[in-house]
Amino acid sequence: MMTKKIRRILGVIAFVLCAVSIFCRFYLGNSNHLIFQLDIWLYIITFTTVVIYTLMMLVYGVRNLHWALKLLLVILPTGFFLYVMFIASIIGLLTPDSKVWNDNQFVVYHERNDGIDPGKFVLYKRDFLLELPCCTLGSEFFDPDKIEFIIDENRDMIREEADWSFDGRSWHTTLYFNLRGESMSANE
Repeated sequence: MMTKKIRRILGVIAFVLCAVSIFCRFYLGNSNHLIFQLDIWLYIITFTTVVIYTLMMLVYGVRNLHWALKLLLVILPTGFFLYVMFIASIIGLLTPDSKVWNDNQFVVYHERNDGIDPGKFVLYKRDFLLELPCCTLGSEFFDPDKIEFIIDENRDMIREEADWSFDGRSWHTTLYFNLRGESMSANE
């Protein structure tokens, strides 16, 4: 009896999370975020909840079958799901972008690209609960050790000060961008 109640509650939660996720996807579009990437965390939680609910319904559906058939119908999809999750976590598809810098008004994320291309640094402007993309600030394979952005909206200028290290070597870069993401000059 308790399992039936848990299944119903989890089914309602999965349905509500799916509805909210679909609403967020259509409302936000492809480039906007909720603050602190809450939309991405919502998608991960929704996906996990739906998979758990599906497995619970699968176990419930095969309860009167022969044990060998139960094993086949429950273990194979579970193993396949774990395999897909493992591959997706290795590729990094389920992880949110890494935040490299923020203040009260702006935030910069290092957005990973699929494949072997370097990720790009994207500046977002916070607008209450939304983060709206302003511009792209270059591409790199990895995050810097330390980074600081000075944003002057009056002069339409962004100054990036970054300290990098790789393979025992370290260096400092200073880059200038306008708020459209166009590089103005560079000094390494």
